[in-house]
Amino acid sequence: MLYFFFKLVLLASVLGFVYLVMFRTRAILAQRVFGAAIGLVMCVFVIVPDLATRISNLFGIGRGADFLFYLSHAFIYFLFVRVYQENQRFQAQITELTRQLALSSPRKAGDVL
Repeated sequence: MLYFFFKLVLLASVLGFVYLVMFRTRAILAQRVFGAAIGLVMCVFVIVPDLATRISNLFGIGRGADFLFYLSHAFIYFLFVRVYQENQRFQAQITELTRQLALSSPRKAGDVL
């Protein structure tokens, strides 16, 4: 009974994640579909946990939990790289806007704000 309740709570949280990714983010369509696909794969693994073990055995990993652990770390690394790239892009935009603003309104040395 407790196992069923845990699965139900886990499924509800994953489906909530899929809903947020698909309908409450401003990401481009490809990113939303990718996030939803990850969520749906997680739902399949919650419903059929032995499937993760069978897939992990194809890659030479003994347990499905270890396989999911490795995949989650790879995914988190991917997210870190994406966030870093976005941060760099925003910094470049801020720098360019600051330069344009400084050049468009020059001030004399004695001017006060």
